[in-house]
Amino acid sequence: MKMTIKGTVVAIGEVQTFASGFTKRELRIDAGSFEYPNPLSFDFKKDRAAMLDAFGAGQSVEVEFYINGREYNERIYTDLDAVAIRVAAAAPAAAPAAAPAGTDPNLPF
Repeated sequence: MKMTIKGTVVAIGEVQTFASGFTKRELRIDAGSFEYPNPLSFDFKKDRAAMLDAFGAGQSVEVEFYINGREYNERIYTDLDAVAIRVAAAAPAAAPAAAPAGTDPNLPF
């Protein structure tokens, strides 16, 4: 199941190339609120590693990813495999509050 999450880029790792020719690149974001951080690490594998060239620390992004898990030696390992990244859409600006009916907006109180 594909999922999407918004967050702020904390760090982008260098491309890692393994002996088999496999490549990956790590993206770290903070998807938490102001009160509680929620650091997450995503892997951009193979050709998708180049997607991160257009992004930098501090940018608000939206990441599409799959959650993959496997068991090894009675432990479960979970990976967040990213498939897309884009600049997060800005929240719409709030409209100014209208003055209550029957009041003069020029009054100082």
